[in-house]
Amino acid sequence: MTKQNPKPIDVALNEIKVLKSVIVELRKEILSLNKKLEPLTLDLRDRKEKELEEEKSYEKLNSTSWW
Repeated sequence: MTKQNPKPIDVALNEIKVLKSVIVELRKEILSLNKKLEPLTLDLRDRKEKELEEEKSYEKLNSTSWW
């Protein structure tokens, strides 16, 4: 008895199923990474805001100085 080759459509459907499972796994991993990075992102945003405020205060000092 010889083994029959699978039909191209069956091969394609199997590959689609595999790709879907990989996408689902990657989505879960990305979501978990986003949750872990959220505190760091918020901290970075706060630091940048403080830095911008400090820069603005320096600009005010330079504009009001007498030299």
